[in-house]
Amino acid sequence: MKHLTRTFWLMLTLLAFSGCSGISVYQDYDPQVNLNAIKTLQWLPASMQVSPKAVEFAQQHPLLASRIEQATASSLHSQGLRLQTDNANAYITYHVEFKTVLRPDPLSPTFGFGAFGRHSGVMLQTPPQYYEEEEGRLIIDILDINGRVLWRGSSPALITEQATPQQTTEYIQAVVSKILTQFPPAPPTSEKKELQ
Repeated sequence: MKHLTRTFWLMLTLLAFSGCSGISVYQDYDPQVNLNAIKTLQWLPASMQVSPKAVEFAQQHPLLASRIEQATASSLHSQGLRLQTDNANAYITYHVEFKTVLRPDPLSPTFGFGAFGRHSGVMLQTPPQYYEEEEGRLIIDILDINGRVLWRGSSPALITEQATPQQTTEYIQAVVSKILTQFPPAPPTSEKKELQ
């Protein structure tokens, strides 16, 4: 029985992380700005942040915030960009937008009885019970030194805690990396230039 339970959880974990390669990401940016010129970034100061603020998220969810920040630093470094404490070309920050959704409880009671020979029974089914769950969507912004957004990357992949801390770290790294691989955006093709 233990072997079956371990196998089930292993398969569930593999399925969850095989889906990481299929993480959807989106970007928007100012095409008038040469984003390739940005080589160094620093975290946007709290005084310049707008709601939902990264600093407030970090106060409420310190472990998730730490993972997002470490994943951001790691992803930038792997792309040849440097995250430093001052005198950078641009700022970077993140937002986690939460929304509350209602989900049906799969364990809602349903009772059934049948007839067999001289015995019979009644079926009772109650309406499904619902519970509230928070979903978080990650947005990463790159801004100029005046705080104007130059580039925004996002993913509808939910930022939630996984079964273990290690899985949470790996999942957040996958989401952040996928978002930041879009930066800087690829230059438009010659075909697109001709259409303009």
